[in-house]
Amino acid sequence: MKIEITADKDLIKKLRKLGKIDFVKDKVKKHGGQLQETMKELATPNVIYVKGYSVGDTKKSISVNITDDGLTAEVGSGMEYTPYVEYGTRFIEPEPVVRPAFNKHAGPFIEDLRKLDE
Repeated sequence: MKIEITADKDLIKKLRKLGKIDFVKDKVKKHGGQLQETMKELATPNVIYVKGYSVGDTKKSISVNITDDGLTAEVGSGMEYTPYVEYGTRFIEPEPVVRPAFNKHAGPFIEDLRKLDE
């Protein structure tokens, strides 16, 4: 399971022309890493996963992959069952990790990007 946000192609062209693309790449890398760390913290047994069946495999599988020439940070869990844990099923209650981590970091990421005008 992963969350991905992609920038508009015209915006990327404009940022390159203004010489601001490295600033954006730095923020993508910074916040992608922070998102990964928060997801790992939340995936620690007895933090979010309190049902007693967690052994830490999800935490170990959470990774960040910087792609698209540094303009995309893909953060996610490599476990195929992650969506079931994140959203729950009719048999288990949800124990979300991705959404709370994303919600924590979305605002600061946007605030950092707003500094482009400074």
